[in-house]
Amino acid sequence: MPQLEQNPATPLLDALLNYTALKRKRFHVPAHVGTAFWTGELGEKAHALGLHTQLLQHDLSEVEGVDVLSTPDGVIAESQALTALRCNVAHSFYLINGASVGLHAALMTAFQPNEVVLMPRNVHRAVMAGMVISGIRPAWFTPTWESDWGIWGAVSIEQLQDAFEENPSAKGVVLTSPTYEGIVSDINAIAQWCQSKGLRLIVDEAHGSLFGHTPSTPPSASQFRGVDAVIQSFHKTAGSLTQSAVLHLPHGSSLASKRLQEALNHLQSTSPNYLVLASLDLSSAWLASLAGQAQRQSLWRNIKAIRKRIHGMSAFKLLETPLGSEEANGISLDKLRLYLRHAYFDGQVWADALEQDHGLSYELSNPYGALFLGQIGHTPADFVALMQGLETFAKAHPKHLHPQYNGDATLYFERIETPILPEIEALSSPREAFFRASERLKVGECLIGRLSGETVVSCPPGIPVLLSGERIQTGHLPFLAHREDLCVLVEKHDKIIL
Repeated sequence: MPQLEQNPATPLLDALLNYTALKRKRFHVPAHVGTAFWTGELGEKAHALGLHTQLLQHDLSEVEGVDVLSTPDGVIAESQALTALRCNVAHSFYLINGASVGLHAALMTAFQPNEVVLMPRNVHRAVMAGMVISGIRPAWFTPTWESDWGIWGAVSIEQLQDAFEENPSAKGVVLTSPTYEGIVSDINAIAQWCQSKGLRLIVDEAHGSLFGHTPSTPPSASQFRGVDAVIQSFHKTAGSLTQSAVLHLPHGSSLASKRLQEALNHLQSTSPNYLVLASLDLSSAWLASLAGQAQRQSLWRNIKAIRKRIHGMSAFKLLETPLGSEEANGISLDKLRLYLRHAYFDGQVWADALEQDHGLSYELSNPYGALFLGQIGHTPADFVALMQGLETFAKAHPKHLHPQYNGDATLYFERIETPILPEIEALSSPREAFFRASERLKVGECLIGRLSGETVVSCPPGIPVLLSGERIQTGHLPFLAHREDLCVLVEKHDKIIL
């Protein structure tokens, strides 16, 4: 990584501050012209929300001196170049619609319509939208299922090889690494395998913005030859504003930067939020700063301490590597993420109890466990509060009070032997399914055997439980119980619009 700096440059942020300092009368968008104009009760609510004049003065459009996101040649271009240098990649592109738009643009740039791309079952819903936009066809395969945890795990070379043998015309691979719970596939080995097969590799690294910048985190996928694009949500872990993200083209990427910029120009707003862009500039500088490094080191010390404490509790089990075997096979873990299971309580039950009784909000809960994120904004007191909440809950619900307890600890932390979803039977591509004639049916047995006309998503983590174009099976019905109806494809149709 480049040498850390005492005062790293923030060209875009400086440009906003410089424009505001001019104190010009604004006869351009946005309509608030830099003033909190609301009065009375509305004014009080706006101020409570943080929408005061000091903030609004910096909410600018594409005015003189702040550059243009679609054709950057000034401070945005300079800021993106600095981010690329700090992240050791060839090119970095700022995203104002989250990592999702980066995935869409990468798919449009890397593949042609109707080309086949290998995809694991646990890709984010944004990939589904990207397939509708780009027209590529997925070749689905099942990644590792972690039966001790009830979650999707890493992707292996063997799984990719099997999928490629079934789909030898495939042109690429899309992976999610890390997973929502922090499991990181062996991207270096996968990238080498992709190179040997002539496949392009896109990595959804939305939760890995701190990889390579924080002690004991895995290396970023952007550091491996054979990776063509890496998308990171800076807002998720690096502290920028919500919806801000970065797309990296690693050194050696086969994707053309100008082609990628053209794809982004088709997808991103022509009225970008400059506060969002400036927050990316700020986060990039923070990654390169000595002060930022000290904060990240402090975060890691707190994470190590709380992980050690949790390991000393019999009531909870903490996700670690290696997963389910003596050999990790290149798999690693983002240890800033704390995925926990309780000995016998449903994850949603105990996580909700911590939130209601102790004011501890979680990132994700499911019937098996709950996820808490260690973030750069946390203080040591925050981790003390989390530990105290876990200890209090454990003391209030000792094992010997559970009706099924018989002294055998192996009865707890029940394994979930098979994936919670059936294997995918996709008979229509997402794009075909989107444009085919459809109808809505009440959720029930009548859906079994029909092809879904929509993607049903559990968010978080944003992984589809039913894909558009997928044949509906009995195993899908529990995930549809909260819905009244579902869009399904009509069995006879006149035309598919491609």
